[in-house]
Amino acid sequence: MRHTRDFLDNFFNENGRVRRPIHSGPGDKFAILHDKWDSEDYNAVLDEIKDLAVARNQLANAVETGGPAMGDTFHSFQKAVPHLKNHREMRPSHLLNQIVMGEVHDLKEYEELRVNTVGDIVSAAMATVAMEPKLETLFDRMENQQEMLDEMEQMAMQAMGMSEELDNIDEMMQAMMDGEMDGEMEELEAQKSRVEEALEKLKQQMESAADEVDEMIKHEIPKMKDIAREGLVEAQEQSEALDSLNSTWGLDPGMLQAMPAERRIKLAQKFNSEKFKRIAELLGAATNLAVGEQQKKVTTAKDEIYDIELGADISRVLPTELMKLGDPDLDVTFFAKLIEESLPQYKLRGTEKVAKGDIIVCVDDSGSMSGDREVWAKAVSLALLQVCKMQKRGFTGIHFGSPGEYKKYEFRTPDYSAWTFYSNPGGKAVKEPHLDPIDAVISFAETFFASGTDFHTPLSQARDKLREQFDGNGAVKGDIVFVTDGQCQVDDKWLEEFKAEQAEMGFRVWGVVIAGSPLGEPLNSICDGRVFTIKNLLDHTEIRDIFKRV
Repeated sequence: MRHTRDFLDNFFNENGRVRRPIHSGPGDKFAILHDKWDSEDYNAVLDEIKDLAVARNQLANAVETGGPAMGDTFHSFQKAVPHLKNHREMRPSHLLNQIVMGEVHDLKEYEELRVNTVGDIVSAAMATVAMEPKLETLFDRMENQQEMLDEMEQMAMQAMGMSEELDNIDEMMQAMMDGEMDGEMEELEAQKSRVEEALEKLKQQMESAADEVDEMIKHEIPKMKDIAREGLVEAQEQSEALDSLNSTWGLDPGMLQAMPAERRIKLAQKFNSEKFKRIAELLGAATNLAVGEQQKKVTTAKDEIYDIELGADISRVLPTELMKLGDPDLDVTFFAKLIEESLPQYKLRGTEKVAKGDIIVCVDDSGSMSGDREVWAKAVSLALLQVCKMQKRGFTGIHFGSPGEYKKYEFRTPDYSAWTFYSNPGGKAVKEPHLDPIDAVISFAETFFASGTDFHTPLSQARDKLREQFDGNGAVKGDIVFVTDGQCQVDDKWLEEFKAEQAEMGFRVWGVVIAGSPLGEPLNSICDGRVFTIKNLLDHTEIRDIFKRV
């Protein structure tokens, strides 16, 4: 570890004079090589992304070298090929910035993070903001070393002054020898000797201090790596939250790229909250499961034998034909028919309709649904929203709580913008302004009443929605998915009328009971026995059937 000592070896030449002066400009304060265009881009990002400017100011107020350190961090994340300066090119007071950046660049977490940040100013800015607290911790730990480096810079400035004085003496002595100047040569030689002696003494002091500070830094390197690694992990979480806006939550990447950087950061920070991370963890798996089941849906629905046909589907070939494979005289005939697709096989048809209409999801927001149950309900609902987007189907989500309490989200094709409706304290429906898809998904995931439980309100809202379709088209293809953790009494007359309208319009109601019994009433009757349960809140495969049916 010769960071500071190497600086001195390059600072002084073989004659003990200063080889490279410390610049008065900002160039040797930065550890990452960058040009004026990089600086212009960084300053523009600071103007556009307030969080980055705030973080930069926080570190700059905490430590004098903090401003350049934040710039180094941003360039390290954003530049395609960030080049770290040699410590010989840094001024002593900012040498710690170079040392910290060097240790960061050696970590595998740094390379993993750069997969998401290179070329993306928003991701790079978020990662830089996430690193600020850890950088502050690092510089706090290195306060003594920083003070020694500051003192070394002051000594370097003195050495520069002495070297300049020696250069002036040499020029005067040369002028005397050339007869261009009068004076006492002996006096100049004596003066030169005194300055050289002082400079040599200063050089030795600097070398001793450099060895000491390098040794102190050496002992701090392991802890420095640990702290930097923590910051990189947190930065990765921020970056993944930004990436999940399109990969997990299904938001349009083009829309994300077009939106202002400040908003993208605010969205990512929101999606990086504990609640949204827990929803995303389940949502990713649930969406994959939902899409997979929907893709298999048409073929798996064909489960009733009703005729014989010719074909080449081995799984449906008649047993009498398969028996020919054991006879050497007949297997040639079998394979010939297989190639010609003329083997006798069962003809199948579906026993259950394959719905492609809108999906209406009713989500229980009662107090008992808080915690993991709410997370599960949101994950199931949003996975169904993803199915609707993929299949260009309408989606309506209805949050419900106490009697008359609801908030309804209608996601409409083709752009999946949404209108929301909710009940005011007087029970009258209020229509909110149009929401873009991102705001609508956020609002849907955030909504939670933590109140009582009433089944009448959401089912009536869902029925009325289907009635609009039925009256307009003469038929409905949509389904209702009812997600709850318990039971609720319903009026017998209301239930009778609801079932009559269901029979008239031909829609189905599917129940999803979270940590409850699928046989409980009245849900079992409302759903005609189509109730699935999620008993294990860690096992997403329990919801496979609901994605297979809707």
